[in-house]
Amino acid sequence: MRGSLIALLILAVAPGLAWTREAPTRGLDIYFIDTEGGAATLLVRPAGESVLIDCGNPGARDADRIHRTARQAGLKAIDHLIITHWDTDHYGSVARLSELMPIRHYYDHGIPAKLDEDPKNFPLLRRARGDRGGERAALEGKQAGGTTVKTAVHVE
Repeated sequence: MRGSLIALLILAVAPGLAWTREAPTRGLDIYFIDTEGGAATLLVRPAGESVLIDCGNPGARDADRIHRTARQAGLKAIDHLIITHWDTDHYGSVARLSELMPIRHYYDHGIPAKLDEDPKNFPLLRRARGDRGGERAALEGKQAGGTTVKTAVHVE
């Protein structure tokens, strides 16, 4: 009889214990996306904010890979795109990527007056970012959802 009472008590309390268990918290997710000769790095903060560092070569291949990975991470847009430097394998797919999903903020070192690798003066990048320019100096010490981002950039 005592065993039956304990079993009944366990059956009565067990469902309530399952409901009080908290869902696991999401950590910082880091995705390295192969861009054939380099990598794009996608960071997704626990709050869902995203940072993409570089975006690969011109054409559809790298942009499609980044888009697919971002969607699998639950993103509908890229919040911050950082272009580290002006080699086409670091910014080349920005036009295609911006067609696939919105890119809210662009960060770069400013488009130089001349670059032998891209003599057309970055038309795809300019079109993708609406020719509004990179947010360079504003990055210094900026608070981004509790994370302080600091960088040393050359501002003309």
